[in-house]
Amino acid sequence: MSTIYCVDASSILYMQWTYPIDVFEQIWLKFEEDVNSGILITSEVVVEELGKKGDHASEFSKKLGGFGHKIDAQTLVHAATILTKVPHLIDAQNSNPQADPYLIGLSMTKNATIVTQERSAPNAKKAKMPDVCAHFGVPCIDLLTLARARNWKF
Repeated sequence: MSTIYCVDASSILYMQWTYPIDVFEQIWLKFEEDVNSGILITSEVVVEELGKKGDHASEFSKKLGGFGHKIDAQTLVHAATILTKVPHLIDAQNSNPQADPYLIGLSMTKNATIVTQERSAPNAKKAKMPDVCAHFGVPCIDLLTLARARNWKF
């Protein structure tokens, strides 16, 4: 069975900014192909976060059936555990969707690898996904590492 990858909004936004679809259509097609194969997934909260942007990344993530997974009981338990151990993963003053605990929880539920453009910053005010993933033993990579792992060639 192939590795499953849970994709963070930062990676989709990075694709949009760095690889616009009108120039780099193939990366978007590979991404969509892997979503359709169940290899790339995300949390419905990531799709909701992206939906507030109203741009190509928003439209792209909404149209991908099966990409945004609903929060099930096991993912919710993992997210609660994560927030108990690392409360500064979210901004308690922010009422907007904050997907990180749910995405990491989904990754734990699915035994998947996180894909994010966030970088480790152990002393940051807001915890970064790579540091939280390391704490919970969840593999964490960036988009370029995903492209290499999936053998995407352009």
